[in-house]
Amino acid sequence: MSEYTVKSVKTFRGREGMGFNATLCRDGKKVALVDDAANGGSYSYHWLDYKEGRKVEVDIVNWQGKAVKMHCTPEQAKFVEHVRAHTKETFEPEDRFVVDLVDDFEEAKTLKRWCRTKTVIILKGDAKGNYHTFNDKYSAAMKAYIEKKYGDQVAEIVNERFVA
Repeated sequence: MSEYTVKSVKTFRGREGMGFNATLCRDGKKVALVDDAANGGSYSYHWLDYKEGRKVEVDIVNWQGKAVKMHCTPEQAKFVEHVRAHTKETFEPEDRFVVDLVDDFEEAKTLKRWCRTKTVIILKGDAKGNYHTFNDKYSAAMKAYIEKKYGDQVAEIVNERFVA
């Protein structure tokens, strides 16, 4: 199964909130440039295989529940089929999928920055996006302290994601 990620994410403030520019990758290979202009509209996708000129048809169900044929590049077809196989969303499912990737990218960037100077943990039962931080750099002593204080309540020591 293909794995989609984003790279080179740049965020900015627009008329309708925060927008972004990002590179969409499939299995580590750049496949599209994605823009959210933050103007309240849909995202713009610039498929890198567009110049090859090949077009394929994909059967989709639009936001009104009608079956339609979508004409797109081969990479776009793979992306649309991947997204629609993993969601029940009917209104802009590709945009919702990409914004989740961008949110995950931004969260990982923030956590990596925190982990340079702090110890960051997640406890079992914490809501997504909730973290506990300690103003001490992560070390064997901090790990021992956390394990002693929280025991099996620890779901993850986030710093261990970024250890080489």
